[in-house]
Amino acid sequence: TGRWDALTASLSLSLRSPIEMSTLVSVTLACNNANAGQDAPLIRVELLRNFPGFSMPPTLVPAAAFITADQQALRIFGSAVFTTKTITQSSPTQGGTNSITVSLQPSVDLSGDYAAVTISGVLGASTPSGVVRVYGPDSVLFASTGAWEQKSGALVLLLASGQTLPSALVSTITFDLTNPLEPRPSPDQVLIWATGSVPIAASPMVVAAGGVLPLKVDSLNFDVAAIGQTSAVPQGANTLTVTFQTSAVMSRLRSSVVTLQGLVGAATADSVVFPVTMVSPTLDQGPPLFSPLDDLAVSSTDACRWADNRLLVRGLPAGADLT
Repeated sequence: TGRWDALTASLSLSLRSPIEMSTLVSVTLACNNANAGQDAPLIRVELLRNFPGFSMPPTLVPAAAFITADQQALRIFGSAVFTTKTITQSSPTQGGTNSITVSLQPSVDLSGDYAAVTISGVLGASTPSGVVRVYGPDSVLFASTGAWEQKSGALVLLLASGQTLPSALVSTITFDLTNPLEPRPSPDQVLIWATGSVPIAASPMVVAAGGVLPLKVDSLNFDVAAIGQTSAVPQGANTLTVTFQTSAVMSRLRSSVVTLQGLVGAATADSVVFPVTMVSPTLDQGPPLFSPLDDLAVSSTDACRWADNRLLVRGLPAGADLT
């Protein structure tokens, strides 16, 4: 064995047995190449002895005459790279599902039993650490789920058994995360790297055209808000038309309630069944936000009330006709 000093990049070999003068010595040593490319460095050899006058100064060790340029000691090719590494998100809505789409193309084919692509820096998601489903046109190249780590915003995508991430094509996959409930800007960068047959060093991902780095979450707001009326005549019948569009999904499941405030000047009495007519979206465009109440009139009094999906009426004589 020898003594390796990584700081000075030197290896020292101490003899245990004597070697006669003019004896040809050849040794091998195993090491891992660095990830950064480089030309073959200048390597020197020296001999130090405790016998005065017989040390040998550092001497340049040339490459053997019979080897190729690629076999020169510690010549390392430039690191493989992702020539395509775009990422984008589908939704900036607070608390909404955000589909993250990634397109990849390495400069060399990536394969191997434990080959993996890691995306890191997708910070802020509410999705807890665990597994997330991987889908999309080229998801067959990867395992069906990726390992998600919430704190670092990292997703590890293992290549499926026997699959190769090709260098000749752009491969696209998607995974879903849940946005946080508060707004946040895009991160400074999202990194990507790979391990496998040829390692790929970490580098920043690129935003797809027209997209933003995930996770960017906007404040909820009314993108459109307008109101108008049909009449300004005192005590006249008046129809108010309100138009609005939100940046959030509204649904009964989310207990969404739209409230108009400041309607000062309306002489209409309080009502829990105030009629509202839907203008848009229409029924053929999808379910309306509110059901029209033109055909429903219920008085909320002691003698007449709605409970348990039934109309309860008190004080009517026996046999009274309610039709």
